[in-house]
Amino acid sequence: RPVEAAHFATGSSDLAAEHETHLKEITAQSPGNSFFLVVGYASGSGDSKQNETLSSKRATRVASVVNYLKQKGQEVQAVYLGETDRFDASRDAPNQVCEVWEIRP
Repeated sequence: RPVEAAHFATGSSDLAAEHETHLKEITAQSPGNSFFLVVGYASGSGDSKQNETLSSKRATRVASVVNYLKQKGQEVQAVYLGETDRFDASRDAPNQVCEVWEIRP
């Protein structure tokens, strides 16, 4: 199930403090055997290679925070998918996001 959607400014991989706070709450309230999958995306504007790198940086940044906050027994993995229009084909900003999914065995 998706538990967080962290949005980013254009060209940025900086995570806002409110997302860090929410991730702390999520990891604390989740079972000790939860697996968190962090999926990074970028908008379709700009250079596609740079967008791939940016989605990777976003996923890595969020996964690093989850890794730091997670409980013993919880796991985290980052993946990135590069450019997308999954969230809104007409606007760039909604696609500049990392989703955090909690997967319970």
